[in-house]
Amino acid sequence: MSTNQSKQSSLIKYEWMFVALAFIFGLMFVYQNPPFHSNDEDRHFLKAYNVAHNGFYDELSPDSTMIGGLLPKNLYTVVNQFQGFPYQNGKKMSQKMVDDLSKVPLNKKDSEFKHNRSYSTPFWAYLPHAISIKLSGNANPVNLGYAARIGGLMFYILCMFFIIRNTPVFKSIFMLFGLMPMTLYQASSVTYDTLLIVCTFAVLSMFLRYSLVDNVKFGFKQLIYLFILVFLIRTTKQGYFFLPFIMLLLPRNKLSSNLMYILILAVCILGFFSLDLLNSTFNGELSSGLKKGYAFQKDFKFGLAERQSEMLGNITGTLGTLYQNILHFRQDWLSGILGKFGYSYSKMPQIFYQLNGLVLIAVASLAGKSKYPINNTTKYIVSALGLLSCGIIIAGFYGFSPIGANMIFGLQGRYFLPMIPFVLLMFYNTKIEFAYWEKWGPLILGIYCFLMLGYTYGQMKVLFYAF
Repeated sequence: MSTNQSKQSSLIKYEWMFVALAFIFGLMFVYQNPPFHSNDEDRHFLKAYNVAHNGFYDELSPDSTMIGGLLPKNLYTVVNQFQGFPYQNGKKMSQKMVDDLSKVPLNKKDSEFKHNRSYSTPFWAYLPHAISIKLSGNANPVNLGYAARIGGLMFYILCMFFIIRNTPVFKSIFMLFGLMPMTLYQASSVTYDTLLIVCTFAVLSMFLRYSLVDNVKFGFKQLIYLFILVFLIRTTKQGYFFLPFIMLLLPRNKLSSNLMYILILAVCILGFFSLDLLNSTFNGELSSGLKKGYAFQKDFKFGLAERQSEMLGNITGTLGTLYQNILHFRQDWLSGILGKFGYSYSKMPQIFYQLNGLVLIAVASLAGKSKYPINNTTKYIVSALGLLSCGIIIAGFYGFSPIGANMIFGLQGRYFLPMIPFVLLMFYNTKIEFAYWEKWGPLILGIYCFLMLGYTYGQMKVLFYAF
């Protein structure tokens, strides 16, 4: 091996460093995080249990007051014991409470029909969790919750391995941001965010691969793959539908035919309407037959048409209000991107966000390779689509906020996780290069992530549990 080659050959590949750290700390997060404590984890877990044991689609109860399925009473009771815990008032979870509830048996024979507020989310968003629940058999409710988390975590690690492996550049960013406390926290919880995150990251990874690698072309096989990703992104969670449009920025010489731009555009547009098709096909009849409203739905749907009409009728005022909200919530949303955990909304120290933010920008600046140049126009358009998606999320939540409220209701920083790598592409450059970064980068970032996640694990223990 030549001297030049030895300088460029890394001691360990980014994808393997990611797997090792995500596996170790992901499992630590699974068990350190109080059961069913992650954001909306109660309803996500119950939905995953329904998928595992009652089939892919929820049902309307005989009296038309609920949409869900049969659940063991003990399961439902144990899950609810962990909800509404007053962390915000200084209360903390006791290990004894967790241990006591871990002794409650599942008792499938004593079941009843229960409503699930995540009924409109498609089953594929919970398949990794549901498979793990199914394999766990008659384990007690708390251990079923841990099993579901592990299923989602293993799916996340596997997908991220191939995402990092297949991209020619930005491996360091995918590894680093994939190991950020909030990203890994979501991946080690029961949530549809896991599928959303890996699908959006996969779109960016695919774009970088087919933009920059000489011996590959974007053809019909890749088009099918893109459609699957677009469909999953659109049907899993709203607000992220613009991200796949970056594929229209692929260089002409990377496409297998002259029609490919039109086909890519068609795939993105069809994917946009896939949510409406899904709702009309599977959820429309269930929703129209529901005779009872629920508080969570009322909060977000009350006055929706009036609020959106008000926004469209006063564009200048709406933009001003949105700007004021961004100024007011910016630190809160930043903490939600880098470390604000669960229903307790427990925050890491401010210096922690600042340090991680600076490291992300620095690593993005070092992620470029001279043999893989990306022109400024492409970088800025990709970043702009990421920022536009953030704006859509912010405006969408304002549109769902109660009438008369000038403050955005319910928006959390974790909703911006899928867009961050897109935004960070603006820092990509090939002018700043360190000769030994390719060799030592994975190890340096691995040590940083080990220290960062170790500190996070210790903080979670302090934030959640009474000694």
